[in-house]
Amino acid sequence: MAKTKVLNTFTGGAEKFLEQNAGVSNIIIANIATASVKASVRVNLPAGSAYLVKDAVIPTTANCKFKNRYNNRHDFWNRSSIYSIIMKLEVLRFSSGKDSTSGALFNITKDDKKKFLCYTLEDEYRDNKKYGETRIPAGTYKVQFRTVGGFHTKYSARFHDIHKGMLHVVDVPGFDYILIHCGNTDEHTAGCLLVGDTQNNNMVEEDGFIGRSTTAYKRIYPSIAKALEQGEEVTITYIDFD
Repeated sequence: MAKTKVLNTFTGGAEKFLEQNAGVSNIIIANIATASVKASVRVNLPAGSAYLVKDAVIPTTANCKFKNRYNNRHDFWNRSSIYSIIMKLEVLRFSSGKDSTSGALFNITKDDKKKFLCYTLEDEYRDNKKYGETRIPAGTYKVQFRTVGGFHTKYSARFHDIHKGMLHVVDVPGFDYILIHCGNTDEHTAGCLLVGDTQNNNMVEEDGFIGRSTTAYKRIYPSIAKALEQGEEVTITYIDFD
């Protein structure tokens, strides 16, 4: 089991720091200002180690999978906030209509509280998949950038000030190219997740409807994209409550 040590204060250089913390896998740092110590934590602890700044676990070594995130030391050490290794999103499906599924998108905070982000709309549930008219199975999936394809080209122009790549829900059994994007009705999705700030009752409107989709997308996209850019793992969990 990984050994974790909490450090609230420390005085001394990098050599002293490493000597005192030999065998420690995870370091929690609160108020250490010594640059050489910080650099040593980042570079010299064993592969797979991590340190914790404020409330987020951050990998430390140059050969860990998050290494590119911390190559700019000045940028890292002068952040006002540090990001969690895993960003968790959750879609709560609460109404299953004839042709659509209404839901809500949440960000799961570090203390496991749900922060409402926006409403969602998907295709309907089917026992047997019908191409372009079936929502994906409930479950947890990773979100990654997709930087090819028609949506990417269109959104690069439409949202040129924020776009880094399409938010791509990957490794969904039986489905390809599941994206999070703008749209208003069931006709605008083929298994993808539409987002919006208003929502109509899909038991009344069979296609369902979410409004102010662009507004919602432009609000939620930057934080998710930023997490991906900085090496965080982003997951999205679909829960059937309908």
